[in-house]
Amino acid sequence: MSQSKMDDMSIYQKPKVPCVEGLQLHHVLCDDPPALDIQNQGMGIMAVNNMFNVHNTALALVGSCHLQRLRSYSLRFMSLMTQRLDGESGLRPPSILEAQAADKQLWQIIHDLVLDQGFSLDNALHEVTHLRSDMASLLQPRAKAVSKGAAPSSMPFNPSSKGKGKSKNKSGKSLQKGGKSDSQGRPTWVTETVINNQKI
Repeated sequence: MSQSKMDDMSIYQKPKVPCVEGLQLHHVLCDDPPALDIQNQGMGIMAVNNMFNVHNTALALVGSCHLQRLRSYSLRFMSLMTQRLDGESGLRPPSILEAQAADKQLWQIIHDLVLDQGFSLDNALHEVTHLRSDMASLLQPRAKAVSKGAAPSSMPFNPSSKGKGKSKNKSGKSLQKGGKSDSQGRPTWVTETVINNQKI
């Protein structure tokens, strides 16, 4: 986070009282680094984008890699995270915590490329951003949770109408037995015919 963000947090947070019991020397000399509480609720896309900007600027200022490579990574990450999906598809974009887990795994891949395979940080970022499919697979749409709704009601069976030559559809019109189709367009069976002036 930025220094201004840390100052804002220190204003609204109460100072912690150290616990003397079991306190070691390195806990006295070194303070815990400030951290943001990342949650699905209360954190939007703008907050994630701001964290990317602070992170990219910090790495570029210390000379780790070029700022353009970092911004290219964050832009593709944000585009996959915020992709628009059709409501009828039953899919949703990844949540904030799922995106955080994906970012951790992607930086683990970048770490392995730099240390194990001798990539520079610029080339490793380019590899993960444009050449590999890890980012797209880790940020792919997820299935929505299906809410338990009421089951559709079915029409009750009326045994008194069995065997009669006429039935009624939903619009109230009567259908002759042995007609070509019912109100829903489904074919019906022919149950009687006339041969030599005799009904069979």
